[in-house]
Amino acid sequence: MKNNFINSSVEESDEPLISVIVPIFNVKPYLRECLDSIRAQTYSNIEVLAVDDGSTDGSGEICEEYAREDNRFHVFHTVNNGLSAARNFGLDRAKGDFIAFLDSDDYMEGQMLEKLLAACLNNIADIAVCNICNCWVNCVSPDVIQESSTVVFEDEKRLQQAVSMKIVKNAAWNKLYRAGLFSEIRFPRGKMYEDIPTVYKLLLLSERVVWLPETLIHYRMRISSISHLNNAERMVDHWNAYYTKYLNLIDSDLKSCDFTELIANCFLTAKQIWFSYYGFSQEKKNRYFIAINDICLFVRKHFSAIICNRELSFKMKLISPFLLFKCKFVFWYLQKSKAVVNKIKPVDNNICLFFP
Repeated sequence: MKNNFINSSVEESDEPLISVIVPIFNVKPYLRECLDSIRAQTYSNIEVLAVDDGSTDGSGEICEEYAREDNRFHVFHTVNNGLSAARNFGLDRAKGDFIAFLDSDDYMEGQMLEKLLAACLNNIADIAVCNICNCWVNCVSPDVIQESSTVVFEDEKRLQQAVSMKIVKNAAWNKLYRAGLFSEIRFPRGKMYEDIPTVYKLLLLSERVVWLPETLIHYRMRISSISHLNNAERMVDHWNAYYTKYLNLIDSDLKSCDFTELIANCFLTAKQIWFSYYGFSQEKKNRYFIAINDICLFVRKHFSAIICNRELSFKMKLISPFLLFKCKFVFWYLQKSKAVVNKIKPVDNNICLFFP
């Protein structure tokens, strides 16, 4: 599986072809590290579909450079339609037996594809998953997973992972998939949290999922990235992603699974909206009032499950009654409380457990 010939044709190998889909939009400072990590993979039978989603910073030109040097790289230039559209564009053109995704500001360890493919083949699995390293500006922190050895999820355990995603995670890019799983699955366009309502469906379609404890991918935690923008659209998209998944599963054959993690995630995303709603413009208040109604109904239905939820801290449980009241004073009070706490908390504290 060694990558001895960078320019060797993928057509000459009898080994499974892996299609690596890379959506790209204005990431010039990070793009070379991303593409270099793919080119350096120890598994060589790959095709790289670099989808330039309307970049204006020269990212597209960098992709063209890599395509000239390595014929496994294929560049497509499109108008800016967002991450989901770029991934779907790549899926429509992928020729591989297996599919992998890599966001253009992240990068892989050299043996990632080789190890994930071996895990799929050795365990007759449809999806292989690796651990993630979260990379902040000044530090790195691998995800803390209690498992220390390879785990195979099938039958009820696989279904439980689809509901909770506690170990395999929601991310699309720490996984290798058999291409057939995407025959009818695409990412929802125009959404910021496209992985949440998509990846669990791929787990449901699979027969077996294998998880590796090794940290093989580096996720760059950029404050300016979409997932860290603290605005109304982002918060409502986050809530809708989890709530849509919840609605799809709660009345399905999976209702016997443990929904503790999913209910906690719904509550945490709902809480972000509640603390910020008073500061929304009137146009956004009107636009997102359906989400507010849905949150009230959800919290009312699952109030006891929230109070007893082992995934939520005591402070989070104290907040839950506020999410039952859609009154101006509650929204005002929560926003002012959030502002006070954010003002007095330590400046180097990246995570505030009480307020978003």
